[in-house]
Amino acid sequence: MGRWKLQIIKIWKTRRIIALIAVFFIVGLLDPILVRCLAHLVGSNNANITVTVPPPTPEAALAQFGRSITSIGTLVTVMVAAGSFTIDSPPALAAFYRSRARKPMDLLLPSLVTVYMATCVALFLGIIAAWYETLLIGPVQPGRLAIGFGF
Repeated sequence: MGRWKLQIIKIWKTRRIIALIAVFFIVGLLDPILVRCLAHLVGSNNANITVTVPPPTPEAALAQFGRSITSIGTLVTVMVAAGSFTIDSPPALAAFYRSRARKPMDLLLPSLVTVYMATCVALFLGIIAAWYETLLIGPVQPGRLAIGFGF
């Protein structure tokens, strides 16, 4: 079994990909709802406080998703990557890896690419969820959303 296939199996069997997808998908679902209902959430029963909230727009909902994913998504991705880069965890597995690798990059590159691709899949699903929920606020052009995902 090659290192690439081993990393794909490892990210699936340890359920790291599920953690990535769950976080990105849940944030994608909740952020547009938060933008839409922010006026109702902030508007309290206290008559002494006045808060003005701009009307919800699809751009604001997608921008909120981008801000949330920048922090939360990066944290989860780093945690998943840290778990994937632990080469020396069990001594027998570390000896197996090190005896077959000529360079350290041969050990790290499959892990890096696998985590990167899993994060791209999770981000794609999160953007689809955010787009779906943003349709409650207003129409969004899928072409522009695809360009944003590409960046």
